[in-house]
Amino acid sequence: MGVEMSKRKSLNFRLCAEIVCLILLISPILLSQNLETKNTRQVRLWQQRTEDLTESVVKDSAALDDERALYFALLAKIWQKQNPGVAGGYARRAVDLTLKSIDSDDSHNLDEKLRQSEKTMQIVSEFDEPLSRTLAEKIAKIIESKGTSQKSSADSFVSIALQIVDTNPSSAFALGARSLVYGNSLRLTSLISRLNLKDSKLAEELFVMSLAAARRSYSYEFTGTLGSIVFEVREGRKFSDVLRRSYLETLADMISRGALIEQERATGCEVAPLVTPILDRFDEYLPARALALRQQLEICIPFSHGYTAEIAKAEARGDEPQSADDFIRAARDTNDQGLKGRYFFRAISKLRDLEKFDEIVSLLDDMNEVEVSAVGRVAWESWRIEYAYESALASFEKKDMPSVYRTINRTPRKSRPFVRFRLAYKLSPITERDFILENLEGIQKEVSSLEIESKVSASAYLSLARLYIRIQPTESLVAIREAVKYINKTDGENSEFLPEKDYAPLQDFVRLPYELLEADEAGINSSFEGISSRRSRIRLKLGLLDSSVQKLAELKKAVELENAKRKVGEAQ
Repeated sequence: MGVEMSKRKSLNFRLCAEIVCLILLISPILLSQNLETKNTRQVRLWQQRTEDLTESVVKDSAALDDERALYFALLAKIWQKQNPGVAGGYARRAVDLTLKSIDSDDSHNLDEKLRQSEKTMQIVSEFDEPLSRTLAEKIAKIIESKGTSQKSSADSFVSIALQIVDTNPSSAFALGARSLVYGNSLRLTSLISRLNLKDSKLAEELFVMSLAAARRSYSYEFTGTLGSIVFEVREGRKFSDVLRRSYLETLADMISRGALIEQERATGCEVAPLVTPILDRFDEYLPARALALRQQLEICIPFSHGYTAEIAKAEARGDEPQSADDFIRAARDTNDQGLKGRYFFRAISKLRDLEKFDEIVSLLDDMNEVEVSAVGRVAWESWRIEYAYESALASFEKKDMPSVYRTINRTPRKSRPFVRFRLAYKLSPITERDFILENLEGIQKEVSSLEIESKVSASAYLSLARLYIRIQPTESLVAIREAVKYINKTDGENSEFLPEKDYAPLQDFVRLPYELLEADEAGINSSFEGISSRRSRIRLKLGLLDSSVQKLAELKKAVELENAKRKVGEAQ
């Protein structure tokens, strides 16, 4: 009996030991499978989310014929890394729609269609250079075959070239050269400048052709734009001394003709304001003509426009104000609005270089209506926000909180939210959470006031949603709902969708963080459906799709890494 009991105990012990070993062996595998299941489930979830957003964009775009090509191009760009096959399909549809639109019988709107096609071409060029080159070549042929106004054709060729210059410099050069057949596009210098970063030989050749066109036309504006780049040094690239000398010779020839030939004075002397700021360049590159040029300028300057003539005189004499205080006094002493604005700008630049942000704020606040008009209302408001932010940030870094609050509170109410936004984006949401939340609450109160435009409120609430998701996610949906309310109001007031009346001007889509879907997917989708304009619905959905596709890519990488680790474990 005792022997039998002993055998049973021994058997039970071995059985338990085997079970324990089996558990120890399979536990890592089960754990790995559980981890894989969790991430795989997330991949499926985000795959479905991104597909739903994509299908929704395609559906909404069906009613927007003029812009559908752009939206397909954006879908292609968003999906390009994650799913090249899908992206390629959307890119080809974008190109087909663009060509079909431009090649239609409706030549009356050709110029507008060409402008709309520029963005599509630029987007496609970022991920499919051969396709964008084909599109550019076909559009160029359509322009030549249909014919538009001379100036419009010149601008169109340059616009096309600007979209492909980074990926296809030689084709961009050819389009730029062709533009000169139709006229002098003021955007050509932007093309030459960017072309110089890719192929300096082609850039200099196109500059020479443009300079010859400037000589023929005696165009003040076109000649001035060439001067804006010839002495620039960009990313270590500069134009040759030979080219610089040629430009200066062109200016000197124009001044000489204006000074010596009375009939040429109106056109030749027009370029005097282009010469006086760079007189030292003539001393450097054309010393033999420098003295005669200065003498001829004395004849030409009186024939310039009043504002430019005064500037030219001061620059020629070398007696412009020097210090910030001098510029401020000069601005207040002159009755010429152009000079007044110029001198205030120079004063602010001097103070900025000295980091005297408080003094800039005080100067701006002390300006009367005439002085604000001289610098421009938009410029004044931009400076007021910029330097209030710089002043508040400098005080914050010194831990001088009373000065921070004083700077914020003295900012005009309609500008104050933007100072708060700049600080909120700059500071850490972890270490400065309470201060940021305090300012976000202040923004909500300020942007809801009647003196704030609807477009500003819409943009502000979208920014609030982005900021709240980082530190207080529950408030993000509230911000989105408010944004939708103001987006609908803005779109209702902007039936032609003019950029200057838009809540997100010049943005193809409005970037939104994928975390919004994690916080409240049903709420976000419901808010989007409340947007009246298909155009605005698409812009927000594209922004959310962009970040969601990136999230999907991260999850897929995580699954691949887990699978690789599991295979290594199984092999061992």
